[in-house]
This record gives sequence, C-alpha cells and structure tokens, in this order.
Amino acid sequence: MVSLLLTACFGSPSSVPEDRFYTLKVSAAEKVTRKYKRIAINKVYAYGLYNERALLYASAELPLQIKRYHYHHWVMPPTKLIQHALSDYLSQSNIAQDVVVQRIGSDKDLSIVVQLLAFERMLQPEKQSVRVELEFTVRQENGAVHVFNYTQNTTTEKNTLHSAAEAYGVALVVIFKSFLADLDRMG
Repeated sequence: MVSLLLTACFGSPSSVPEDRFYTLKVSAAEKVTRKYKRIAINKVYAYGLYNERALLYASAELPLQIKRYHYHHWVMPPTKLIQHALSDYLSQSNIAQDVVVQRIGSDKDLSIVVQLLAFERMLQPEKQSVRVELEFTVRQENGAVHVFNYTQNTTTEKNTLHSAAEAYGVALVVIFKSFLADLDRMG
C-alpha cells in the first residue's frame, strides 16, 4: 500500500527528469603571424541569467523575454567555457608566444576582458538559431584601450538542444575569427 502511495505521489522512476549537460566545440584557428609576446585573457563577465549554467532561450514573438531550460545545463558557466575557448583559439592562431588566463602582472602585451551580452537560443516557427554577443576590451602595454563588439546569429541544423550547442560553437568561431583579425591589425 505504501509503495502504491509513493508511486502515485512521485511517479514512476522512469518519469524522473534527467539532467543533461552540454559543452562547446570550437574549431581550430587559422595561423597568423606572431604579433605579441603575451596575451592575458582576464575574466569573462556576465550578469544575471547569463552567469548561470542553464541553457537559455527566447521566442521570436517575445524576444525580450528570456527563459531558462529545466534539466539542460552547460558543464560550466558560459563565461568559463568562453574564456577557455578563446584562450585555446588564440593559442592555436599563433598570434602570441604565450596566451594565459587571468594572469596578474605587467609582463603582457595585451590584456583582454570580455563581457557576455547575449547567449540564448532563439525559437522561431520555421527555424531555430542561437544568438551570441560579446564585447572585448583590449588594453595594450602602452595604455591604449580598444573596444570591439560582435554579434552572431547562427541557425541550427536540427531542432534539438544538441544542435543548438553545436551552433554556439560555430557562432563563437565566427566572433573569434573577427576578433583575431582585429588583434592582427592592431599589432
């Protein structure tokens, strides 16, 4: 009798939702001519929901209303995923002899701070996409400051969260490639 009551209250074990975790896959950078000795990537900042691990979405009809998926999370906060992906991307590009994360000290040519401004899946009747917006603040050794803002909307191949996670990686590569070109022009 007790097991029947418990089953009625809590459902069967198969009805318990399962948490799912996603990571980013960012393709390798193209090689460029080395311009810098050391680049330090400082903290990636985000506010509110963008600082949480839950995947986010908005509908095309109400694009200003951002919601979170239940049971679908990033393996780390997006700020950490982006910081590590940017570090790997810039290291692969060969733009600097050394790319470090959150290094304090004055032995660097460039210091980069990133702000995550948008990171959500956009739901539309005919297609799904992801929207990523990042702002990079670059401080040079001589005190000069440059600010770069990039927004990328990338359509998903399928209407699944796995496909959305893949699209986030594609969107970040487009942004990172543009940022790398801007760093290359600065040097």
